[in-house]
Amino acid sequence: MTYRIIGDSCTDLPKSLREDPHFKLVPLTLMVEDQQIRDDENFNLQQFLKQMNASPKCPKSACPSPDDYAKEFEFDGDVYVVTLSSALSGSYNSAELGKRLYLEENPGKNIGIIDSRSASVGQTLLALKLKEFVEQKLPF
Repeated sequence: MTYRIIGDSCTDLPKSLREDPHFKLVPLTLMVEDQQIRDDENFNLQQFLKQMNASPKCPKSACPSPDDYAKEFEFDGDVYVVTLSSALSGSYNSAELGKRLYLEENPGKNIGIIDSRSASVGQTLLALKLKEFVEQKLPF
């Protein structure tokens, strides 16, 4: 069965899963004053911490856009999304909107959006359970 499990970049995937083609991460954007930094594979934590410590203002973050999610739905198979808790971020709402927009042009696609009600490893555990269900050939 062909599938993709998508998480926002708050999902704490180990290296083996980050390299697994079934898993994709959609980056959040971190902001220090007027500088925007994408939390992607090029993210430099040391540089970010240095910028954050040098700034008198508190850093901010922004969830992925609906379009960021919709781009990852362009895939021949079922799609599952596990987001950062909706109580902490707009990531869940953004994924839901991305799904609605995508399905307007691609009706019938299986896309499931899950609010983890958690963060980090909580998202990872849900993603691993989804992988287990898919590999057991449970229906969408």
